[in-house]
Amino acid sequence: MGALVRAVGVVKDFGATRALAGLDLTLEPGEIHALVGRNGAGKSTFIKILSGLHDPDSGVVEVGGEPLARARHQLAFIHQDLGLVESMSVADNFGLVAGFGSRVVVPDRRLQRETAASLAALGVAIDPRTPVSALPVSDRTLVAVARALHLDARAVVLDEPTASLPAADVERLLAALRRLRDRGVGVLYVSHRLAEVRALADRITVLRGGVAALTVRPEETSEAQLAASIMGAAVVRAQRERRAPRPEVALRVRGLVAEGAGPLDLEVRAGEVLGCAGLRGAGQGALGRALYGLCDWRGTAEVGGAHYRAASPADALAAGVAWVGGDRGQSVARPLSVAENLLLNPRHTAQRGWRVSPRRERASAGRLIRRYRIAAPGPDGLVSTLSGGNAQKVVLARALEAGPRVLLLEEPTAGVDVGARAEFYRLINDACAAGLAVVLASSDEEEVCEMSDRVLVFGRGTVREELAGAQVTVERVAAAAMGGTAA
Repeated sequence: MGALVRAVGVVKDFGATRALAGLDLTLEPGEIHALVGRNGAGKSTFIKILSGLHDPDSGVVEVGGEPLARARHQLAFIHQDLGLVESMSVADNFGLVAGFGSRVVVPDRRLQRETAASLAALGVAIDPRTPVSALPVSDRTLVAVARALHLDARAVVLDEPTASLPAADVERLLAALRRLRDRGVGVLYVSHRLAEVRALADRITVLRGGVAALTVRPEETSEAQLAASIMGAAVVRAQRERRAPRPEVALRVRGLVAEGAGPLDLEVRAGEVLGCAGLRGAGQGALGRALYGLCDWRGTAEVGGAHYRAASPADALAAGVAWVGGDRGQSVARPLSVAENLLLNPRHTAQRGWRVSPRRERASAGRLIRRYRIAAPGPDGLVSTLSGGNAQKVVLARALEAGPRVLLLEEPTAGVDVGARAEFYRLINDACAAGLAVVLASSDEEEVCEMSDRVLVFGRGTVREELAGAQVTVERVAAAAMGGTAA
């Protein structure tokens, strides 16, 4: 049997930028083929070619021996932005791709039953009538995965499907993908999580500079070797330099209740990173969303010793509280330039005031691009052309340039490669050294342990355990999140 997907010499340019420089790649039936590489290496561009969003400038792409244009219906896709319509129900999102049958006046019960069955196959208990907007990010990811698996496709293409999922949900998804492989379905799997890739894939291809720099089987390589191939050099694992926090309390919370979590009582000192960890839906993200004015909450809070109450992000920024989330669809204005995104709110950047000359704006944006090492074509380039890691650095730069006392992070490096993640951690470390207090909510236990001075482990909306110093290990955090005790 021939290759299910075959790409030969694929080239794609965007202006002066060559995203793909002669990519050769195959996906066999019943194979999980992982695609790894830095942001900007060409992974997303290749997926967009497969989906029909872009056409290759040269080269050949075939599916099942037929030209891609005639056989694209044999592929199902899950992109980083998930492709869900938030105002519609889960079942109706399934109907968008599977059809609505004879639905005219009454709800299509058959569609709801099929939707529930597809979700149950992944171990997900979600009412198909639930609006997608009411689901947390991790549940939305599982809905997108289940919807793709609902189609009778010969191959499934997944772009960072586990970026915002905790370990328990990751393993559930990986088990479902292994079942697909056993049925003869091909899986093209894009991820930055190297341990996950080695545990799942039959073959791994490293993209660097728009070409396949390396293709190996997992048993033929190690995480360190993969990381070195991705970067073109050995990678030093990021680890935040832990210092004693300053004596002053930057954030104090008493009796905070939000989104079913709490009541929470805590303090974060200047220069300290407080990690909030837990399984999906455990409540670890509620603190940050409440303090940034993204949801209703009750209780009391102080920032820098002053009473704090934010009903909106504007209130939060005015009081010295900034936010960086993992959903770049909500954090960046894609139709605008890099400069416009960096200086989106002049009241909270170096460009104070609303009347700014374009020349000064470009010069200021250029300085920020250099300071935060953002790989961009220039201040006037569209932010939508940036890789995920560089777009996230734009979001972080904008937040830090507001000069906050407290920075709230939620899944901040979802979909960010190992190199960009190390740079992101360095920027946070530098800001903490200058006195910034950070609250980090993440489902990535390794990230929480690498970055945090203390960790609050959440379960069912309450703090199960507080860990500090040598207690902050992946094993201890994971065990506490699951309600157990590490050996």
